[in-house]
Amino acid sequence: MSFQIHALPAEPFKSLFGMSGQELAGINAARIVVDEKPGYPCRVSLADAEVVDGEDLGEAISRMFEDRSVDYLHLHNARPGCFAARVTR
Repeated sequence: MSFQIHALPAEPFKSLFGMSGQELAGINAARIVVDEKPGYPCRVSLADAEVVDGEDLGEAISRMFEDRSVDYLHLHNARPGCFAARVTR
């Protein structure tokens, strides 16, 4: 089965890249560097998530898309992790 992985686009976030910590705080945002494990939790509940090692990702995506009711998938980093990419048919 063929599929396309779409990275999270940088464009909507470009204006944030040059902002200071104080400026980010002013819009209720923060730049955080994860420097220890387990790091920081994602705000999205991944309770139903399937955790797949990288080398098994293609097979898992194909299997999930066998269900015709699935239009797209969201990929997240680690367990739990933040949104990384969208996968479409």
